[in-house]
Amino acid sequence: MKLAFRAALILAAISITGCDSTDSKSDETTSQAKQEEPTQTWTPLPFNQTINAKFTSSDYTRKYHFFMDSSGLFEFNYSTTIPTSGTLKDSNGVSILTFSSSFKCPLRPGEYFIDWKIPYGDVPNGSATIPFDLAIDGVDTTEYNDKSPFASSIAIGSTVATKIIPKSDVDFFKFELKKSTITKIQISNIPSNLSIVVTLYDEEFVEIINTAYSINQDSIVIGRSLQAGTYYIRLRSQYSEYSSDKPFMLNVSQYTVDTTEYNNGISSASNISLEAPVKANIWPVGDNDYYGISLNDTSTVKVSIDSASSKIELNCQIYDAEGTALSSAQNANGCRFKPGSAGTYYFRFWDNYNDASSDKLHIITLKK
Repeated sequence: MKLAFRAALILAAISITGCDSTDSKSDETTSQAKQEEPTQTWTPLPFNQTINAKFTSSDYTRKYHFFMDSSGLFEFNYSTTIPTSGTLKDSNGVSILTFSSSFKCPLRPGEYFIDWKIPYGDVPNGSATIPFDLAIDGVDTTEYNDKSPFASSIAIGSTVATKIIPKSDVDFFKFELKKSTITKIQISNIPSNLSIVVTLYDEEFVEIINTAYSINQDSIVIGRSLQAGTYYIRLRSQYSEYSSDKPFMLNVSQYTVDTTEYNNGISSASNISLEAPVKANIWPVGDNDYYGISLNDTSTVKVSIDSASSKIELNCQIYDAEGTALSSAQNANGCRFKPGSAGTYYFRFWDNYNDASSDKLHIITLKK
């Protein structure tokens, strides 16, 4: 089922080109479109040069073509008070978007066409010249990453700038974990008009997190315990209602405040010794911390918790070496356990309702 879903997602991604794409047409239709609009009838355009488009009442349409040597956020820039309309098309003549003003659009390498006109030849005074230029956005260098097969790679510990533009833009990022860890995803400097939807997938595109964040939320921080492997982050504007040319930042890092992590289960438990304080915290929401200890006798062991966050109601439970619970959940501070024999035991700590977390470190000490 996972493989089928992933295959369907990839096929859907490959069948759509660029931003605000229309449904893909049949081979016959696109072939006819290309034959009707041969390359040689379209004026080639250079990048980063001002070009003057001249329109008259009898010659009010301009046809251009250009090449993208590499993926990027394409810009078509012009300014005029004269009403204009146009269409950006791919190499098969399939419409990618329509426009009536300057626009930006993520594009993959290839040939593209611009069909631009003053509707109905309504040219003031019978003649008009509109300067324009083509460019590649120099801030959002992650495009084209609108579909999962073209996800931009982001290294652990690094930060990239990205944009949601146009409003239908979707950005995919991919990162690799070499070992199990708590991963921190932070999105900052979010434009005030955007409500960002963040989705985290595993390498089979099984959804792990899917959360929408409210407008005017400048920063988003997400934490999740993850096994080694490949993961994908998808960012988009909620309901695809708004866009912004203002960049925001995405950072993916290993959470290092709690140096005892990753210890979310018995198999990955951190070591703890009697009378040897350990600093830890419960972060993110749902975090569980396991500590293993070898006891040489059957003396009662008491748990002492210092400097605990007021946000957390810290619980404690004890397990034997086989993972069998030997106690019920109880308040961690003052938790007591009398082993039936010498051996290895595990102490688990977590928030009572699994609905709170805190960066603040508390101190765990096991005493006799």
